[in-house]
Amino acid sequence: MKRCSTKKLEGRSIITEVAPDGEPIAPEAAAKKYIRQCGCLVRDHIAISFRLWKANNPSEQRDAVPEREKEWLWRELKKNFMVPAKSEEAAKRWTLSKMAEQLRTFKKNLTKNYINKGKTPEFTRDLAKQKDH
Repeated sequence: MKRCSTKKLEGRSIITEVAPDGEPIAPEAAAKKYIRQCGCLVRDHIAISFRLWKANNPSEQRDAVPEREKEWLWRELKKNFMVPAKSEEAAKRWTLSKMAEQLRTFKKNLTKNYINKGKTPEFTRDLAKQKDH
């Protein structure tokens, strides 16, 4: 399974333009790096045992990613990327939505590549952080 490197990003990238929905669009290289980093953060730091990204009612709260985890992801991403202040709230909404999508895709691929084939993944390297979950 292709995964990002776990190497910490160095320096800061500046996103100069954000679409109305919050998606970073310029400069293109920084926007692509931003999206890749979203995926890396969510795969490396959110346990696959969470069934939901967001709880729709109080009974689902235990199965959903806690808000403090989402805030932590946003703060980590902001350490390496600067978005225009006027677009920050839209960018945050879009980013968290993108991270939810990336987590679902990651879990779907794990299911397809391991559970559906009756295999057990080797919890080394890229999957080491998910072993307990």
